[in-house]
Amino acid sequence: MSDGGHLADRLHGSWFKIGWGIVGLASFAYIISSFIGWGSESEDWIGRASSFCEMARSGIMREPVNTLSNLAYIVVGMIFLHAADRMPKNGPNPFSRRGLAAPTYGMTSVLLGIGSFVMHGTSTQVSGMLDWSGMLLWISFPVFYNLSRWLGWNENRMIATFLITVTLLLLIDLAFDSADFSDLGAIDSQPAATVGLGALYRHILWSSAIGMLIIFELGLHTAERFTNHGVRIALVGSAPSLLLVLSAGPIPVLLIIVQCLTFFTAAAILCNSPTPYFRRSPTPWLPVGVGAFIIGLIIWQFGLEGTTRCNPETFFQYHAGWHLLTALTVFSLGRYFQTEIELIDESE
Repeated sequence: MSDGGHLADRLHGSWFKIGWGIVGLASFAYIISSFIGWGSESEDWIGRASSFCEMARSGIMREPVNTLSNLAYIVVGMIFLHAADRMPKNGPNPFSRRGLAAPTYGMTSVLLGIGSFVMHGTSTQVSGMLDWSGMLLWISFPVFYNLSRWLGWNENRMIATFLITVTLLLLIDLAFDSADFSDLGAIDSQPAATVGLGALYRHILWSSAIGMLIIFELGLHTAERFTNHGVRIALVGSAPSLLLVLSAGPIPVLLIIVQCLTFFTAAAILCNSPTPYFRRSPTPWLPVGVGAFIIGLIIWQFGLEGTTRCNPETFFQYHAGWHLLTALTVFSLGRYFQTEIELIDESE
């Protein structure tokens, strides 16, 4: 898998500056918009508990704690951008050598932080779209990165496929009416019949990306441990299916069944494909990242408006804990990718 070539060489040494530039422009736009005002849609939340529990306040941030905790994503992203500027031309893997993989991953973390910061800071529909865009960018990148490693794509092809696919998915997202997303933030507390199509669409994309990431990693780490393909497929396919069932909330049963069948189909295809030419060391970063994400999911439930643990007035907010823990997941996943060792030379 060849590197991103001339583009990576031209931008080498500038990634950290580019990241700061994006953060600076976003900060400037946010401050200016706060003086202009975010409209009645945002002002109507003042004095009420937000969907993520914290009391919405007047001033420059509607949810100060939930907003500021997103700086963790930006810090993590900037760490990877800073490291990308110092990577050698020839490293052991794409996350440890000059190229596009590591800086793109870092940029998705920065954009994730910016989008969520704006959403919690302004409480508007447009900011909700920015938040979702950042989430989809970040969760999709490891899936496309893993796909490119299994198929031997070069970085240019991987980045182009990733960006085109995410753009198309976001354009489809725009086709939904705003009412379709009304229950997204509290989807687990709603009856299935009231969950909008937009919320279901986002749930499918999010859970499918997580499921595919699990399938890729389990497929990689079981490649040499299981000679029985049936057992391996059952293991690789059941893990994301079980997680989906346990975390699905009021999702239609038929949709859950279809997603589980999709996971098992993907597991069968992957487990019957040639053994990958690389290995990754799971410890310590993979368990740290997965553990932080699971704890974050549990805490996320506590941070919904209307739950018994929700206290809108306090500066201790569970949803902020979700941000901090998943920022650790973002960091750990990137470090995990850096442990990769290529066993043979790749071909185009």
